Amino acid sequence: MDRVGPVTSSVATVSVALVEVLLMCCPPAPADLAKVHFMAAAGMTSIPGVVKSASGFIDSHKQSLSYKLCLTRTSSNLTRVSPTVDARVTLEVSRRTATITLNSPQTRNALSSELIAELLHAIERAAQSDSRVIVITHAPPAFCSGLDLKQVAGGSVNLSGLENVILVLRQVRQPTIAVLTGAVRAGGLGIMSACDLVVVAPTVNFAFTEVKLGAVPALISVPILARVTWSRAAAAFLTGDHFDADRALAIGLVTHVSDDPHGTAQKLIDSICAAGPEAVATTTKILRRAADDSYESKLDEMRQLSERVFASAEAREGIAAFLEKRPPSWKT
Repeated sequence: MDRVGPVTSSVATVSVALVEVLLMCCPPAPADLAKVHFMAAAGMTSIPGVVKSASGFIDSHKQSLSYKLCLTRTSSNLTRVSPTVDARVTLEVSRRTATITLNSPQTRNALSSELIAELLHAIERAAQSDSRVIVITHAPPAFCSGLDLKQVAGGSVNLSGLENVILVLRQVRQPTIAVLTGAVRAGGLGIMSACDLVVVAPTVNFAFTEVKLGAVPALISVPILARVTWSRAAAAFLTGDHFDADRALAIGLVTHVSDDPHGTAQKLIDSICAAGPEAVATTTKILRRAADDSYESKLDEMRQLSERVFASAEAREGIAAFLEKRPPSWKT
């Protein structure tokens, strides 16, 4: 992809994880002004401005924005607007796919409230695009390490954002594919399991680590038990022990194990895009409905249970012990 300089096209509309950008430009000339209107999620207000270029506008608002934007062009289509500073999630949209990337490797893509808000907005923007398939993947080394325990230890637990991510993944019209090359833990397994297809490298390992922290995998149990029978999930849920990709495939937690996960995902995308769009959309609904009609009500019930247990004395001790790198002192 080639980086785009000062914008010269008449109209370009691009969806992004946190920001929707509408650029309406005058004929190209050094003194031309571009009108840029930014609409941000997660509580940010709209910021209209008239500046000499999009980058100039962002630079002039560094104090109020925690990110800058990078515009890239594929052929003649402006396809990507992604934060290049402090971006926890990026979105790249093409005619065939909308690719969402968890992009906080320094935290192993821990589910902070900020990352969850960006992920939710990215999924919503992807759903509104003309893309045929939504892909969720990650920057290495890990897909997701679960909840941000430093945030959990610092205050009350609110899992409504994670609940909404799981719910929206079930509601989007496009088929969804999770592509993993790194480890996944706890809440990350809920996001992965909410996708229709899951393609992983053979080196990926998994763990429902909640019980080791004095918590429970309640909220994420809804998408997981929609695809795995409880007896096959029981040992992993009750012990919190690691298991490998072959075991995940055997119990139905993932759909594909591949030495080339992205290549396998691309073959799936090619086949999906060769099929009738309405037929694929309807079949996607059929598959999701087959899981459980009470999915939404179960999510709400299990979210509340997760929040109650995370607030318990036992979970507080387990999380504190983890952060302090010591064995927990359980009351028996």
